[in-house]
Amino acid sequence: MKKVARMMGYVRAFPDNFTKYHKSDMILKIQSDASFNSRCKGKSVQGGIHYLTNHDKIHDNDYINAPINCICSQINVVVLSAAEAEYAAVSKNAREGIYERQILEAMGYSQPATTILTDNEVAIGLTYDTLKQNASKSIDIRFHFIRDRVRQKQFTVNFIEGVNNLADFFTKSLPDAKFKELIHKIVKVPFISTDHFQRNKSNRSNIYRNNKFN
Repeated sequence: MKKVARMMGYVRAFPDNFTKYHKSDMILKIQSDASFNSRCKGKSVQGGIHYLTNHDKIHDNDYINAPINCICSQINVVVLSAAEAEYAAVSKNAREGIYERQILEAMGYSQPATTILTDNEVAIGLTYDTLKQNASKSIDIRFHFIRDRVRQKQFTVNFIEGVNNLADFFTKSLPDAKFKELIHKIVKVPFISTDHFQRNKSNRSNIYRNNKFN
């Protein structure tokens, strides 16, 4: 109910924002990102955006459909490098992607290997076991989940330039210009001003607290 209250509070505060889904072949695609040591006690944040695309757009990094799932959570162990944080994020997104693949296939949409895009080449090397990070033995064994799934041909992990990685939006505070650039690819906002998402903050807080949606 808290999540429903938060969502309804957002809709009440920003009634003109909307999300538009485009017709597709229902092929799952994921962008993944992480921010290293960006939380208290040395914790890091993992993020991702999952959307549906076409067969001929699987390798097209410029095509973005509206998201069907967004990941934004704290990595629950302390990682020792940015590459390890990115590797953890890729694994987290793959875990979420497993369920999405199963749902899509149950609906009749056969899935090729799902593409996960990350902007860290070391994380890609760890995924394919083509390089060894210093002190890699310290990597939480749960993160190697993605290696097994790649070997089973359920996922491929490819590189995307950091400036084009939409998952960046879910892992850190962004400069105003970058925020405005990325928000349009996630939510269609009729207008963008510096305080667009701050001006109704007190109103949203009251809505969340009192569950007054009308």
